[in-house]
Amino acid sequence: MKIISFSLSDKNLKDMETIQASWGLSNKSEVVRAGLREALQKVEEEKQLQGKICALIILQHSHETEKFVSDVKHEFIKLIKSQNHAEVEEDYCIDVFLLKGNADEIKKMKNALGNNRKIKKIEMVLLK
Repeated sequence: MKIISFSLSDKNLKDMETIQASWGLSNKSEVVRAGLREALQKVEEEKQLQGKICALIILQHSHETEKFVSDVKHEFIKLIKSQNHAEVEEDYCIDVFLLKGNADEIKKMKNALGNNRKIKKIEMVLLK
């Protein structure tokens, strides 16, 4: 097994400890391995998406990312059938995009949105 090192903020470390306790994991390495398994499962599920699909992208973000979200939205405007924006708290918003189109293009939009560190959470839900 390889040993690697990486840096975490104090909040990330606290979050890691919360996950460790909640999931009953024996150490922080197990938290990282469990997180990797979860992420890999999502990657594998997304690989299966092909052809025309219908999906939701649900996005939680701060007000400071509004321009970024708008820019990505305009880049993928042909996929968007509907969008709902709500200010949930004074420091964050939720956007829900209903998308229909080529699976690869929808995945590109999700990745474009998710690659910004200031996006707090992003989920894609496949609709059948």
